[in-house]
Amino acid sequence: MKRKLYRTLCALLALSLLLSAPVRADRDAGKAAGPSFLFRTIRALEAETAARQAHAQRKTALRRPLAVDKHTPLYTNLSAVQYIHQYPHTCKATSAAMAANLLQGTDDYSICRMGLEECVNTEWLRFTGSDGTVYAGVYGFDEERGSAGELYAAIDRALATGIPIVAGIHSLRPGYTQHHWVLVVGRVGRDYMIVDPAYGEGGMVGDHLVPLSRLRYTFGLNDYPSPHYVYMTFAPAEEETAPEE
Repeated sequence: MKRKLYRTLCALLALSLLLSAPVRADRDAGKAAGPSFLFRTIRALEAETAARQAHAQRKTALRRPLAVDKHTPLYTNLSAVQYIHQYPHTCKATSAAMAANLLQGTDDYSICRMGLEECVNTEWLRFTGSDGTVYAGVYGFDEERGSAGELYAAIDRALATGIPIVAGIHSLRPGYTQHHWVLVVGRVGRDYMIVDPAYGEGGMVGDHLVPLSRLRYTFGLNDYPSPHYVYMTFAPAEEETAPEE
């Protein structure tokens, strides 16, 4: 009886030592690595926390109902403004031209008028919309990282007030673009309605509405070390915010 109890205790002790070995090994490795190990661990935890926060912000934004005034220029001019297909490397300028035209209800802006530049800056734009409002360009620079939550809030805010917004996106399909710009004109449930300047020919802007998910796009320019959530839009001139010095 005593021998059997002794064997049981030995087995339990061996199992305890076996289970604690990886913990001790990790702790010893951490001590050996010193501050660099601790720094990498902290950075990894920070990145994981930021990713979870961005995901939570996105889900919260998509759950909110989007109250839209359908009598604003964006929605009344969808069938009055020509769709513009991009030239190579001008998706941003093309989307910006269509956005300005939607507010004006005309085809005044073209890729040429935007300067035929991929890196067009809309802050110089100022015009009177079809509703009599003077609009000014608002631009979040490509180099500014931003956050997913900020971008979704900006998109919902613009759409709710009847203002189109141009957003940076990337493809979820391997081998496809990681840096592209599209025109965002609405939201249906959890999905956004976009006009992609890279697809389609002719017709009106309203003829080219497609859900973001159908083209397997998601927001954010992904050709940086980390995604950059950037956009261009417009605001009534009296609400325009001056860029920070």
